[in-house]
Amino acid sequence: MRPFLLLLAACTAHLAAEDWRVATLAPSKADGAPVVLGLGDATRLDAPMGMAVLGDGSVVVVDTGLQSLVRISGGGRAQLLAGGMGATGAVDGTGAAARFLWPQFVAQAPDGTLVVSDSGNHTIRRVTLAGVVTTIAGSPGQYGSADGQGAAARFRNPAGVAVDAAGTIYVVDRVNMTIRRIGSDGQVTTLAGLAGSHGTSDGVGSAARFMVPYGMALAGSSLFITDAESGTIRRIDTTTATVSTYAGMAGWKGWADGDFASARFKYPQAIAADPAGNLFVGDTGSSTLRRIDRSGAGSVATIAGNGSIGNADGLGAAARLFSPLGLAIGGDRQLYIADTYNYRLCKAAPAGAPLFLWIDGDAGGTTGGSALVHGANLAGLTAATLGGQPAALSGVSATSARVACPAHAAGLVDLTLAAGAVTTTQSGAYRYLEMTVLDPAPAKMASSLGGTTLTFAGSRLDEVTAAVLGGSAATITGQTAASLVLIAPAHAAGSADLALATPLGTVTATGAVLYLAPPQLDPVASRLASTLGGTALEFTGNGLTAATAARVGGATAAITASTASRLTVVAPAHAAGNADLELDWSLGTVLAAGAVLYRTAPAVSATAAATIDIAGGAELRFAGSDLDRVTAARLGGTAATIIATTATSLALRAPAHAAGSVDLELDWMLGTVLVAGVAVYRDPAAPEVVVTTTVIVDPAGGTLTLAGSNLDRVTAARVGGTAATIISQTATSLVLRAPPHAAGSVDLALDWGGSTVVVPGAVVYGTPPAPTPVLLPAAPAVGAMGGGGGGGGGCGLGGVGLLLGLAFMLARRVPGR
Repeated sequence: MRPFLLLLAACTAHLAAEDWRVATLAPSKADGAPVVLGLGDATRLDAPMGMAVLGDGSVVVVDTGLQSLVRISGGGRAQLLAGGMGATGAVDGTGAAARFLWPQFVAQAPDGTLVVSDSGNHTIRRVTLAGVVTTIAGSPGQYGSADGQGAAARFRNPAGVAVDAAGTIYVVDRVNMTIRRIGSDGQVTTLAGLAGSHGTSDGVGSAARFMVPYGMALAGSSLFITDAESGTIRRIDTTTATVSTYAGMAGWKGWADGDFASARFKYPQAIAADPAGNLFVGDTGSSTLRRIDRSGAGSVATIAGNGSIGNADGLGAAARLFSPLGLAIGGDRQLYIADTYNYRLCKAAPAGAPLFLWIDGDAGGTTGGSALVHGANLAGLTAATLGGQPAALSGVSATSARVACPAHAAGLVDLTLAAGAVTTTQSGAYRYLEMTVLDPAPAKMASSLGGTTLTFAGSRLDEVTAAVLGGSAATITGQTAASLVLIAPAHAAGSADLALATPLGTVTATGAVLYLAPPQLDPVASRLASTLGGTALEFTGNGLTAATAARVGGATAAITASTASRLTVVAPAHAAGNADLELDWSLGTVLAAGAVLYRTAPAVSATAAATIDIAGGAELRFAGSDLDRVTAARLGGTAATIIATTATSLALRAPAHAAGSVDLELDWMLGTVLVAGVAVYRDPAAPEVVVTTTVIVDPAGGTLTLAGSNLDRVTAARVGGTAATIISQTATSLVLRAPPHAAGSVDLALDWGGSTVVVPGAVVYGTPPAPTPVLLPAAPAVGAMGGGGGGGGGCGLGGVGLLLGLAFMLARRVPGR
């Protein structure tokens, strides 16, 4: 009975050991995507399992419930690395586009990438630190046990993973109860165990047997496996594939500390190795943390928990856990714990060591500042360093302390907390950031009315959260790391400072903006302008010399005069009614609504020109529109008397005027309207030729007979510019001998009493039409003329016809004879 009693005692004993303090890092039960850890109840996890601590101090957590990988910075901030936050699948992709199905464990490869056991998909996946997910071995949904290249290999619910310095991946093929190896070439082989055969036998390669292996840790050339069902820790020499039982006794599950042979475990699953090769085990059946000291003869000790399920922070046996299924070792023996069924993430450290959890404000400017450190066992802090420089402490309590951050170059730095001789270092706890910087440049110009778009150059401008210009908020409309675009608020003319709010504080650029006053118009009644355009409009105000262009009613208006207080523009044509005045200047446009009132000008309907005696006195009547606006009228530049006017009619008394065609000018309040050629003045005493048909003259010259009135007053005549001879003249007729002239139409000019009357195109030089032949009746033959018989008779007829034709031609050659 004695061996049985000894064994029973070993199964129930809890030997004294170094206690570790456990504290919660992330609270329980997920309800959404991770955000900032440790601040209230904001960040949630749902069934965290495998973890890997990276070189920069951050930790990657495989959250099986969320079907995702979450990365937590050394300072305690969490972000999604890859996965669908609850959505399942087998999708390679980046970040939230990737899909997993019950992922469990993770390990980091020498190249920095992560290897994940995607248990539900029966595959091994690779994840970069940028969140890019690919499948490196196995085929989604295809389970079994087959060695082979990449996708040709088969797994069944793989669990623990580890990667050695050469990049070789080791996998616990849980349901197949084997240990698999994936070479750098992607070839999958079986290292130990026999698929489908379970047991507890030690041996080499396939001679060994496992009873539901689960977690895996690599220390040197040794793989340590938690053989959960057998309650043991198994060791595999990777160089020889030799499997041995390292701690615990197969088939004797329990909770007992002691040497390797007498120690007992109850469904151990999580396992991790520290840099010295010591092992930490999550003993899920007893909900305790166990430490295997490999120095000397070796021993197993419980460092947290008391064998009962619970959820409590505390030191050693005072702590309570519920199935810790994931472990990872951080800097200075800080242990990350996935307290899976409490849905929380914890950290643990030896009893006398300060335990770091997170920092409020885990980033700051290179000029320094302060940060609040959260943790446990902090009451005894005596010193701190940040980035290797002393950091003054204040407000120290058991759970928090404020650290003064010294100035430091940009980058990620470590935080060391010292409690006497005991120190704890958290890698990558704090990030120094360059402050936002504005490039030095001449001041930007802005309108004092506001609304000017300003673009600033610099660095880290994408971190600006708000901008204040001259004490008033400026609207941010665009920003990149190198540029910031603002809409300036209204401000008095003069220099203004720009203040930019950033996560690291406020950056101020003194005199960054120079406000300029725009042109300003005095408030006055609308100026009147003609719809025909051309009205000169004068405006008063301040700073009017700044105006570079003007528009009235949207159409360009010429600026004809400009001083600081007066501006004259010429209104363009526009429809009747109110129109806005726009003044452009270097920083925008000034609008004066309804500054111009357009009115319709008088208009005369088109009519035939009236004939007026040069003595004047004739009454002229015109029809049109807005004629009641006429204030004065002129015919041929001489004032005409307005007899009567209405909106649609105008009666004038014509003034005396020289002979010829004249225009009508109508003055109104906004200018003058010109109506061309409304009347023709005539002198009753002047010679006048009445042309009924064009007179045709032979180019060799000829006689012209003209009809008209007062023709007896003609003293000289010219046809086509050449003097013509007056043959005869009376009051009503004039006969001229036209000079020779080239063919074509010419004017007739008649001189009289010091004046000349010109009849345009009165004469056409050209060949007259040929006469129509006349056939005379045959005459009796005249023998004396014939010169004998029938022949003589024929000659006589011909002779008579020839004489008659010659006479006719001579008559045509001498017109008027």
